[in-house]
Amino acid sequence: MTQGPRIAVLPPALANQIAAGEVVERPASVVKELVENALDAGATTIFVDVEEGGRRLIRVVDDGHGMSREDAVLAVERHATSKIHTVEDLQAIGTLGFRGEALPSIASVSRFCLATRTAEDGVGTELRVDGGSAPAVRDIGGPVGTRIEVADLFHVVPARLKFLKRTATEMGHIHALIADTALGNPHVHLRLGHNGRVGVDHPSAPSLKHRIFQVLGRQTTEHLYEVRLDGPVRVLGFISDPTFQSPTARGVHTFVNGRPIRDRVVQHAVVSAYGNLLERGRHPHAVLYLWVPPDELDVNVHPAKAEVRFVRPGEVHEAIVRACRETLRATPWVSANPNPLYAPPRPLAPMPLGETRATPLPMDAWGLARDPAASAPRPPGDPASPEPAPQPSELDFRPGQRAAVFSRLRVIGQADRTWLICEDREGLVIIDQHAAHERVGYERIKAGYCTARLARQQLLFPLQIELSASEATSLTDHRDALDRLGFAMEPFGGNTWQVTAVPALLAKSDVEGLVRDLITELCDIGRSSLGEAQLDLLFATMACHTVVRAGDRLNNEEIRALLEAMDDVDLGANCPHGRPVLVNVPFADLERRMHRR
Repeated sequence: MTQGPRIAVLPPALANQIAAGEVVERPASVVKELVENALDAGATTIFVDVEEGGRRLIRVVDDGHGMSREDAVLAVERHATSKIHTVEDLQAIGTLGFRGEALPSIASVSRFCLATRTAEDGVGTELRVDGGSAPAVRDIGGPVGTRIEVADLFHVVPARLKFLKRTATEMGHIHALIADTALGNPHVHLRLGHNGRVGVDHPSAPSLKHRIFQVLGRQTTEHLYEVRLDGPVRVLGFISDPTFQSPTARGVHTFVNGRPIRDRVVQHAVVSAYGNLLERGRHPHAVLYLWVPPDELDVNVHPAKAEVRFVRPGEVHEAIVRACRETLRATPWVSANPNPLYAPPRPLAPMPLGETRATPLPMDAWGLARDPAASAPRPPGDPASPEPAPQPSELDFRPGQRAAVFSRLRVIGQADRTWLICEDREGLVIIDQHAAHERVGYERIKAGYCTARLARQQLLFPLQIELSASEATSLTDHRDALDRLGFAMEPFGGNTWQVTAVPALLAKSDVEGLVRDLITELCDIGRSSLGEAQLDLLFATMACHTVVRAGDRLNNEEIRALLEAMDDVDLGANCPHGRPVLVNVPFADLERRMHRR
């Protein structure tokens, strides 16, 4: 009888390469680990240079406190770290790195060189590892700080090279990483170069607002408005107005306790806050900073630290939704808002992502520019400090009080029985009459539902509706919710139901069409209980059946009444399905198009 394979302990080099499969997915993963180490070392200047998208070379130079010879040798050993020492430390991690896996994993799949010196040491240390070999160590001269070079990534595991994308794609991942790092550390000077040319340079910024403008540029920042919430879960940052949407969630930058994250709870909360202000499948732009007690956040979920887990995810979700909605409700979102919360700082000119704007600085022996601000004390928010980096004083703008935005418009008339033509001091305002009235109707239905004051009107002749078996089952499951919405419905034999009363707001609508649409929505929801999002769908469907439509003629008095009603509801510049209610046509644009200026 043949004996099966025996269990054996893996050689260290093989174990490191297996770990590298989780930690080092692509060149951006290497940059992430090295930059996080630099930040944990107290660096205020970090320069990143890559060649061929990181395949040939990745170099990260920082001005942190450096490492002694003994620490440098230990740094390439698995599970050797200065970040944690006890199990209790693991429950309240305050640094970006802590696992002690990154450097040995990177060194096992590349030609790795580390040069470092501390302020206390007269000489520095250079350590070289080739594909997981034993480190070669020697003394060198050099400034305080650390330089790490990772050459020929994956040269010992060529199969991994097949999974790398084009150079432009890999650089896109690195650019995104540097952008998130810059947004999370406004006090740090970050520079990224590729093939000998500087692509991105973000000098240390005096405030969070300056940093956001540096990284995201004018086109995005002029649409951003402040978010702030104090409590067990603190929320600070900026979100975009609903007119500034994106087909992906890449424009949402979120940080928890200073750590950039991509978390489904947080992402869902941001989108949920907008509700039906966004069209289906669209996403806002946001830069949000959250702080939770360290012992209520688990960052030890994934080897690459790409995921986090909250002890109370519901509270985090609720805090984000509440903070964002306070801002969204505070300002009527017209396309040309006269008082944007985030005004780009005047001293900074707009800068495309790929443009260099750093002023020449003295270079040290490793080619690292010494930033004059580097000697300044680090602001709160670095890993050694319990206070967050962006302070409330930096976010010194608040949304203005709601004004009579729509009723102040001068009515010119109606075009094509669909568009209301108005004007203000800045230009023409063209309003979709159906979308505008739909928003008003939606808000009234929602308010009536929440206060249990939706008036009901009996039908003179009850309406019988024959349904499919699945529709009848769904209607039975949701009968109580429909009753609260103002519908009185009862079985009439088989799959036929009888409608005896409807909400008074809907009495003049196509009752059968409305009820069938509602039942279709209930079948699609597929749940026995209706949450806020599901109720919003029903409110929107009901509103769509109660309001004026394209093709309805309105006189000036009716138009004026609609504009006044729009001022009385939240978020009047979007219909319940997220489509815009209005378009602004500034007089200045007309003058340019007519060659008058």
